[in-house]
Amino acid sequence: MPIFGVSALWSETADNYLRELSSSSVKAVEIGFNSRVPRALPENVVDLAKSLDIRLSIHLPFFMSWIDSPKTSQSTKYLTEGAALANTLDTVAVFHLGYYGQRKFEDLRPGILEGIKSAIDSTRSSGSKQGLFGIETSGKIAEIGSLQEILAIAKEFSDTDVIPIVDWSHLYARSNGQFPRSEDDYRSVIDALESELRLKRFYFHASGIEFENHQEKRHLSVKTCVPPLPQLLKVLNEIGCEYTLIVESPNPIPDVLWLEDVRKAPEAWLEFAEERLRRSGLQQTLA
Repeated sequence: MPIFGVSALWSETADNYLRELSSSSVKAVEIGFNSRVPRALPENVVDLAKSLDIRLSIHLPFFMSWIDSPKTSQSTKYLTEGAALANTLDTVAVFHLGYYGQRKFEDLRPGILEGIKSAIDSTRSSGSKQGLFGIETSGKIAEIGSLQEILAIAKEFSDTDVIPIVDWSHLYARSNGQFPRSEDDYRSVIDALESELRLKRFYFHASGIEFENHQEKRHLSVKTCVPPLPQLLKVLNEIGCEYTLIVESPNPIPDVLWLEDVRKAPEAWLEFAEERLRRSGLQQTLA
């Protein structure tokens, strides 16, 4: 069964938020950290999530950079802290790769690989390894994180160490609203994940997105259908794969409920999605 979840910044009142979610069908929370990554989450929060059958994952700070030695060292430190926390939770530590600066991906790639490897090795040396990294696609062309770049990094590791996190709204903004637009577009991404990495279970982010000049500006409700998620859910139903989908919209709980409703009969929502695209002004109708 697919798992639908939400993203939320870490707060001392996380237990109250989990209780709020318990009355909905939300079954996953991706907890984001702005700066410091703790060694562990409070025991009461972890135990409460387990009792409510809500899966926890984490999102590391956005301050990653590989453009010089000091920034690479700091980024590796964030990854090491994230790996340690993910290990305590047996979960995924999601992160962005940061900006290119004045350099090309192939120039930055060795430092990225070494940083990830170092963080993974740190968890192995400290005992049993249970967590893994998730590298997220980015929503800005100035930021490392095209689908091809994420796949290139992930292919260097086992899928028990590193997986790609496909953020559909980021792909849409990065392409300036050109991709993904259709069932075939979504299917091509899933095919790449299966053929290049042999993945059988997937982890996605989703929302609507406002963008300009290949740069994301802000997240919107999934009901804006930019990108059109009913088409995605139709493809996922046809494939029959397992996946976690984290909603990052401003008001995610109603959006999760809507997506779960759409998943039951996505064909009934395809025309709705296309009409929303026409009315959005952000992009033309589906091809």
